[in-house]
Amino acid sequence: MNNYENMKSAVRSSRHRTIVKKQEDYRRYVTLKNGRKVLDHDSEEAGKNAGVSSGIYKGFAGAPAYLDISYNELLKRAEENLSALVSEPEENNESFCEERVDHTCENDTTEMESVVKKIDEYIDKIAKGEAERELSLISFYTGKEWLKSSGKGGEEDSLVTFLMITLGAKDKDGNSIDVERLTGWRGPAVNAYRIKNLKPFLRQTVQMLSDKKDSVPVVPGNKDIILSCRMTGLLVHEAIGHTAEADNIYSGSVAGKLLGKKICGEDINITDFANHYNGKELVVPIYYDDEGNEARDVEIVKAGVFNDIMTDNYTAEQFGRTPSGNARAACYHDQPLVRMRNTAMLPGTKEIDRIVESVEDGYFIVDGVSGQSDLSGTFIMVPSAVYEIKNGKIGKAVEPCRITGNCFDVLKSVSDISNRFDWYVGICAKEQEVVVSSGAPDIRCRLNIGKA
Repeated sequence: MNNYENMKSAVRSSRHRTIVKKQEDYRRYVTLKNGRKVLDHDSEEAGKNAGVSSGIYKGFAGAPAYLDISYNELLKRAEENLSALVSEPEENNESFCEERVDHTCENDTTEMESVVKKIDEYIDKIAKGEAERELSLISFYTGKEWLKSSGKGGEEDSLVTFLMITLGAKDKDGNSIDVERLTGWRGPAVNAYRIKNLKPFLRQTVQMLSDKKDSVPVVPGNKDIILSCRMTGLLVHEAIGHTAEADNIYSGSVAGKLLGKKICGEDINITDFANHYNGKELVVPIYYDDEGNEARDVEIVKAGVFNDIMTDNYTAEQFGRTPSGNARAACYHDQPLVRMRNTAMLPGTKEIDRIVESVEDGYFIVDGVSGQSDLSGTFIMVPSAVYEIKNGKIGKAVEPCRITGNCFDVLKSVSDISNRFDWYVGICAKEQEVVVSSGAPDIRCRLNIGKA
């Protein structure tokens, strides 16, 4: 009996709403330091799990593949866990109607070392041998097969490759400077050769390092700020998206008080997309989440109104909504949590050059790798590349600094939204690491900026 038939036998024997899943996760890391390989590491986790539910209560059990525990045994354990939460679990009234939905992709993780070596050689060439270089190429592969007691199930896999670059040098005074940047793409490492903007990204990274050799101190204060597409996307994910995750609202997120209210200008729209944008499949396409719910787009902010939230089965029932397909689990042993997928602020109409020209005295925040926020929407980000704007022109690079604020105050302060738009892929580490993407235009806003 194959895996699917084993799953079918198990769910049809269960008295409760059930989902069973087999999952394999593979990671490979290759790191070069100044052209020399210093790390080549593989990790793999494989196993299966079972979940049963009764109203808002859930029972869960998982086991690694090497133990060869049956789905029936896992269901028994999950039902025991459910019984500890509710004395008389609801019976499942679903009729079994078999329906498979399969989504697969190219999943080759070979050639990583040769790809990162070619990228390193290209950087060294354009930097004229003057930059210390550390490059890491990381592949994230996940394969799943799942089946619900309704009969709906399927098979899907995904592979995303990340490139982390750190370049170092000395500034005009002999102090150490560096630039850290992250990019990524769907599919294997060799897809790097198909990405039309990778070489411009690498050249820009080298230029950022060169610009920092003659950087100037930041002038602290609440300033006119332009956030690049990448930085707006980071802000949208960290400070807005997380507040709109229903489990965070249940834990006290400010979004609970703002739902249905106008929070910013009508030209601001923010959506967590399930799998497509403008007719194209996204980097993190989710068709069905890890609770087996069909994924739909969530219009978080619509024409300036806090319009919708991301949910799983539990929070959807708590808030009287239909599950949005945002339940995601990193590994077979993880219970699904409410997570973002492809979260974006939609573009405006203004050319970025015109926006820069409108700023008399401010800063252009070009890039950064990470940020932090809390459930009030207050955030801090430490950019990796910042430039002065003086009299409508981009000036010198700025010494290490940080930007802080509250995302809802920032949204209210937005005065321009560019027609330039791009997507960026990253890792979200909310309790479990999952791949997400963020999309955004450039925006002009007010932010606090100060020394790092």
